[in-house]
Amino acid sequence: MIRRTLPLLAALGLAAGVAGCGRDNRGSVAMTAMCFPSTPDSTTGACSLQATCTAVLANGALWVNLGTTGGTLEYPIQIDNERPNNADVPSGRTNTAYAIIERFDMKYQATGFTLPSAFASQTVTVPASGTTVAEVQLIPAATGVALAAVLPAGPTDVLVEVSAHGRYGDDSPFDTAPYQVPVSVTVGPPGPLITCTNSSGIVSIRPACPQQGQTSVLGACLP
Repeated sequence: MIRRTLPLLAALGLAAGVAGCGRDNRGSVAMTAMCFPSTPDSTTGACSLQATCTAVLANGALWVNLGTTGGTLEYPIQIDNERPNNADVPSGRTNTAYAIIERFDMKYQATGFTLPSAFASQTVTVPASGTTVAEVQLIPAATGVALAAVLPAGPTDVLVEVSAHGRYGDDSPFDTAPYQVPVSVTVGPPGPLITCTNSSGIVSIRPACPQQGQTSVLGACLP
């Protein structure tokens, strides 16, 4: 993986949809960056998520062995909400500009193959004029099984187009513009997981963020 620091994310000034469409919020909420994965906690092995990417994956491409991950691909993506906080204390109006993502929709493209689409029900809150990082299920488990039945052992270049659907605090709906993620997909036999052995001889899987078998960061062996 290539790592670079993230000094500033450029805002996506996408135009609003056609007037009268009913969902003219495209551009207010947008996926803007693929974060460089965090290092697993040295005590618990947990993967932390910050409100923003502290560093981004510079090449913007992922790889995954679906046999190793159990058919899944998940990755931290930064999501921005450009709507300003609309609270007005003197009048008693509360802020309704926060966004609640309810679902991620995925389409998959690979030359020479017809691949199924997918969705993942995930609840993610993005504050008004703010950001959050969500570990998005780019390939849910059931979809990984379906892809493995169609794709060769690979690696095969697959383009994942992911978009998010949700509602603002005032209950108005939104759909984000598609965000493209290139993925090198292998569906061969499971690769060997990297393990650790502690002083008592107990063997455990070495922590990785998000998980072993895909683009991730390995952590140290736990005590």
